[in-house]
Amino acid sequence: MTVLTCPKHAVVLQPRNTRYGVFHACTYPGCTVGCWDGRTSTPADQETRTIRNECHCLFDPLWRDHKTGRGRRRRNAYLWLSKKMKIPVDDTHFGMFDFDQCRRALVFIREFIASGQRFSKSRQDGYEVVREGGGA
Repeated sequence: MTVLTCPKHAVVLQPRNTRYGVFHACTYPGCTVGCWDGRTSTPADQETRTIRNECHCLFDPLWRDHKTGRGRRRRNAYLWLSKKMKIPVDDTHFGMFDFDQCRRALVFIREFIASGQRFSKSRQDGYEVVREGGGA
């Protein structure tokens, strides 16, 4: 098991159970560094956690569809972002991004929103975007 440490204070992050899962936090007084259990989160200070949340708030509605196609739209969206960020899709998780990577992602996401495009659920071998109200 990987030992998670605070990048600011070099102390081991202490796990605590929450209703959302296990959260690992620095015990240094006043420190806000923490991360969630699992492979898709790395220790981050409050500033980085805030911008990660901003990324999710803008990005997730682009692929969410609670009626049909949610899985493929999500995959298409993350494939698109991985290509924009020039990183492997398996590393394309906001919880793994540092502050600067989140800022870059926000630029791409805002450009995508402004373009009026959306993610298709039709392609399985790669991402596909379509203009609102039209085809690819």
